[in-house]
Amino acid sequence: MWALSELGRLVAQMIRVGIVKSVDLSDAARPVCVVTSGGLDTPPLPWLAPRAGHDAEFWCPEAGEQAVVFCPLGDPAQGFVLLGLFQEAHPAPGGSPNVHVRRYKDGAMVQYDRAAHAYSIEIPAGGSIAFRVGAASLVMREDGIDVTGGDITVNGIGVVAHHHTDSRNGATSPAEA
Repeated sequence: MWALSELGRLVAQMIRVGIVKSVDLSDAARPVCVVTSGGLDTPPLPWLAPRAGHDAEFWCPEAGEQAVVFCPLGDPAQGFVLLGLFQEAHPAPGGSPNVHVRRYKDGAMVQYDRAAHAYSIEIPAGGSIAFRVGAASLVMREDGIDVTGGDITVNGIGVVAHHHTDSRNGATSPAEA
C-alpha cells in the first residue's frame, strides 16, 4: 500500500504549475530560479532557454511570472522550469497569428507582421538603437543619428569622401585638411 501512495506522490510532483518567486544569477554558468507551487517552494532550478550551446540566448525570468516545473521521476531536485504561460497579470502582448511581438517592461517593443511584411522597433524616449559591425557603428537616439568608423553611401556617393567645390570662392566641402 505504501508503494502506491509513494508512486502517486511522485507522479503528482512530475509536472507543476507555479509562479516564479525569486531568481539567482550569482553563478553565470547556471542561473536558477525558485518557483512557488501549491504553497511549496522548489529548490533553485534552471530554466529552459531556446538555445544554450555555442549559440545561446539568455532571458531572465521575473518574480510573478507563471511557469511550469518539470521534475523527472517526481524529484524536484532534478527539476527544470519552462517559462511563458500568459495570465491575467501578464497577458499576451499580441493577438494575431501573423504578428510576432516582443514587449519589454519599459515600453519598448519589437514586432514583425508577416502578413504586412513589416518589421518595427519602438524604443521609449531617452533610449537608443545601436548597430555595430567591427569598428563601424550606427547609433540612433531621439536627438539624431551618429555614424562612426565608416561612411554613409547613397547611390554610390559617400558622405566622407564626397567633395563639392564652390565656384564662387574655390572652397571645397567638406573642408580639406
